[in-house]
Amino acid sequence: MRREFLEHSGPIPFAHRGGAEEAPENTVAAFEAAVDLGYRYLETDVHVTGDGVVVAVHDAVLDRITDRTGSIAALSLAQVREADAGYRYSTDGGRTHPFRNRGLRVPTLAQLLDRWPVARFNIDVKNDATVVPLCDTLRRHDALNRVCVGSFSDRRLARVRAVTRGAVCTSMGQRAAAAAFLASRAGRMPSAQADCVQVPLRWRGVTVVDARFVRAAHRAGLPVHVWTIDDAPTMTMLLDLGVDGIMTDRPRLLRTVLSVVRRMAGETLWPTADSTLSELGTLVPQRVEPLVRLADRNPPALRQYDSRGDRIDEIEFHPAYKELERTVLGFGAVRAAYGTGWRGLNGRAPRPLMTAMLYMFLQSDQAITGCPIGMMDAMARCLELNDRELAARFVPRLADDTGHHMTAAMFLTEKAGGSDVGANETTATRADDGTWRLTGEKWFCSCAHSDLILVLARPDGAPTGPRGLGLFLMPRHLEDGTRNTYVIHRLKEKFGTRAMPSAEVGLRGAFAWQVGHIERGLPQMMDMVNLTRVGIATATAGAMRRSAFEALTHTRGRVTFGTQLDLHPLMRDTLAELVVDSVAGLTAAMGVAQLLDRADAGNAEAAAALRLLTPLFKMHGTERARISATEAMEVRGGNGFIEEWPEPRMLRDVYVHAIWEGSGNVIALDVLRAIEHGALPGYIGDTELHAEAAAGGPAAPLSRVVLDGLRHIEADIAALPADPQERQLPIRRIARRMAILAIGARLAEEGNAYAADTGSGRLVWLAARYLTRLGGEPALARLADDPMWLAHAQPILHGGNVPLEVGASAAQTVAAHIAVSAAA
Repeated sequence: MRREFLEHSGPIPFAHRGGAEEAPENTVAAFEAAVDLGYRYLETDVHVTGDGVVVAVHDAVLDRITDRTGSIAALSLAQVREADAGYRYSTDGGRTHPFRNRGLRVPTLAQLLDRWPVARFNIDVKNDATVVPLCDTLRRHDALNRVCVGSFSDRRLARVRAVTRGAVCTSMGQRAAAAAFLASRAGRMPSAQADCVQVPLRWRGVTVVDARFVRAAHRAGLPVHVWTIDDAPTMTMLLDLGVDGIMTDRPRLLRTVLSVVRRMAGETLWPTADSTLSELGTLVPQRVEPLVRLADRNPPALRQYDSRGDRIDEIEFHPAYKELERTVLGFGAVRAAYGTGWRGLNGRAPRPLMTAMLYMFLQSDQAITGCPIGMMDAMARCLELNDRELAARFVPRLADDTGHHMTAAMFLTEKAGGSDVGANETTATRADDGTWRLTGEKWFCSCAHSDLILVLARPDGAPTGPRGLGLFLMPRHLEDGTRNTYVIHRLKEKFGTRAMPSAEVGLRGAFAWQVGHIERGLPQMMDMVNLTRVGIATATAGAMRRSAFEALTHTRGRVTFGTQLDLHPLMRDTLAELVVDSVAGLTAAMGVAQLLDRADAGNAEAAAALRLLTPLFKMHGTERARISATEAMEVRGGNGFIEEWPEPRMLRDVYVHAIWEGSGNVIALDVLRAIEHGALPGYIGDTELHAEAAAGGPAAPLSRVVLDGLRHIEADIAALPADPQERQLPIRRIARRMAILAIGARLAEEGNAYAADTGSGRLVWLAARYLTRLGGEPALARLADDPMWLAHAQPILHGGNVPLEVGASAAQTVAAHIAVSAAA
């Protein structure tokens, strides 16, 4: 029987003792603050007074939290109520006591039940004498269905079940929980009368809550609630494991951790997003990461001939490659964007959710999720936008998640031109049946084993240059099952993404279908390229998050020179840059995903903004991901250079993003070309919109920084030389500033929303530090060299509550410095 108490969409946030770090524990003030934050689940402890009244207090005596002493069981309610329940509460080690003499008293359970009639209470019954009075109180207040009773004592819980005749939800006692843990090692969970499992993360040095424990409990139909968790990384880790509830003394922090994805996903989508990302939090480290390591160490090989000497050009893969591909596709990494019904959605998954999903995979797998699977997604979108007939035929196969999918690739690059595809020499000849035959040499062909390949080729008689190129869809096998007529000369030996094959290919009159309008070959091809560039923004965001995670985790567990490594100020400064890049990367990826959905729905403003933001965010992410990966390797030290650790693979793999789909200079020229074709107003308008949204909160000074920066961008572009050669010289530096402004505007807007949601200035501080990049080292020094921020380094780096004034002060400092520098 599923208890009403446990009915909740998503993980249950419990305010432990009302929030014992944010207000005096188990007081009306604490519970009121939690309820004001939106908490419906309140955790408390109960004892019974000498005259039989159930009171909400943890200890059996008054000594620790009040100005009085004595055993609660020996005192009357009136005597207990004489104590000042806020007397000893302090947030600064006892220097001040903000709740002393404020009239706070130990509340009765009846008082709490009456004051919050719709709240649900998790109640720890502390002794045997309290059992019957507790059950009587719950009956009198008709509260049996909105409480869960827990205790260390299995005997006491059995008594609760007997007295209430099973009408109340109960958790496991200590002995039952220990038996459950031992059984979970074998994948089982013993039968129990409990309705849920409420346990600590660790008990006496042993980790209790891990993936095996959660899986075993869920198979037995038992939700897992974990107590008492007061730091953001552990909260995030537990949510990733798929726990069903977290009890915390810091309800504001837990609300912070839960709020951002929920707000970005929207209330309707939130349950799907939450369950998806929670599952990936377990799947990626436990399943994907081991497969990635195997595939990277066992790269594919080309088998050109069979035993009879016949040319076959087969690429052979380690089983880890195929298993990884099946795992990612089976989760819906392509299907969700093109079919209905995925995880109960009525329509297709929106791009922000797809981005969040891929972001999780890409923290481990840059090679296969980043390229072969990204190609399948990009080809499906390209066909849908440009050729309905081919889309109807092949998109369902590209988006298949049952193991019968078709794979995808694109062949653009040739020796003749490299990035200058207008110089390509591959030709296309039309056959009598209206299909085409392709002939030429393609120099850099990733995923050459693919079932479907988009190829740029020049139809006979077409003009030279990029406008003469057509777009064609070339199958690997013909309808009669025979191989198409192209050969694989060799596989490349690459610096990174070793698990994914890249080849040199010769087309020998290969069969192909025309895609869309023959005269629009390159613009149609850019529909695929642009989605892969969006994918690169997501891939680099995932890589930067992994770099930050590895550095943060390593430094928390390492002691150097007698001090925990992440407590050294210089290391904290290094970690801050990694965190800033990680947050900025995710902000860029989610921002461009939101625009993509709006543009594909026909929003002209979004499409105009996307024309510049896509290459800008691609360029920004690839530059910063390389810096972050290098820094993370250095933070780990000698081990960071050893292949047994993840840093070498991540460093190698992120370098590819700077080259594929346009190197930095090619991207900068693309930005210049887009500006010359009228794309600047779309970028300006979109960035202004986000900057203006940041104007009303603690990030307001940063809003002015962005708006002033946009005026400088407009002036610098207006001042570009008329000479086509001279115009190129400043454009990469201008493009870099444009990317910083666009991301900074979004960070400032999110900083204000985050502050309003949580009361924390953390994201405003990170946005301020990010925008120092507009002013170079002097601007960074004004913020980073001020030791005041070190007092808040723990929540800044790991997540948590940063006082609003700290974020607001950082924003003001950075804005003032940049304004002075600009005026000088």
